[in-house]
Amino acid sequence: AAPAESAAAAPVAAPKDPNEVVASVNDAKFFRKDMDKIVEALLKAQNIPAEQRDEARKYFEQRAVYSFVMKTLLLDEAKKQSLTATEEDRKAQLAKMETALKAQNKTVEAYFKESPLGEKEARAEFEDGLLIDKLLQKNVLDAIQIDETEVTKTINDINAKNAALIEQNKSLDAANAEKRQKILALKKQ
Repeated sequence: AAPAESAAAAPVAAPKDPNEVVASVNDAKFFRKDMDKIVEALLKAQNIPAEQRDEARKYFEQRAVYSFVMKTLLLDEAKKQSLTATEEDRKAQLAKMETALKAQNKTVEAYFKESPLGEKEARAEFEDGLLIDKLLQKNVLDAIQIDETEVTKTINDINAKNAALIEQNKSLDAANAEKRQKILALKKQ
């Protein structure tokens, strides 16, 4: 018998340049090494099976680039509008986090320390989030006008449609009960 041939090794991709710019917005550049750090942390935190790692890596790379672009644009706009996060903003957001983390039996400090990206990066993300929230509050949420009469009208319309559906279902139930009786009578015959 001929000796079994060894399996051909899968081609190994050449390592990519860590200083490659994978995205840029205005003057901000997103380097492969920074993206890879985020992607590796997400892969590790998500405990992705080996056979799904390549697909997951591509997905996380796309998400990291998208996040970089959006975050950079929003922070640039916050800077243009001279928005700053106050200590009051910080305390309010930390209080919200504390409430949300209680359900998981975690503290805010543990959240930052256990972040897959590391405590320093998690705290920087928190600070950026404060500015982005402030920007959205000022330019989007504060501009939303809620007309109480329109809300009441919409609720009344929904209630009327629900009432009509309930009546329609009652008619269907009665028709189905009648058909059931006919089927039972035919079975008896």
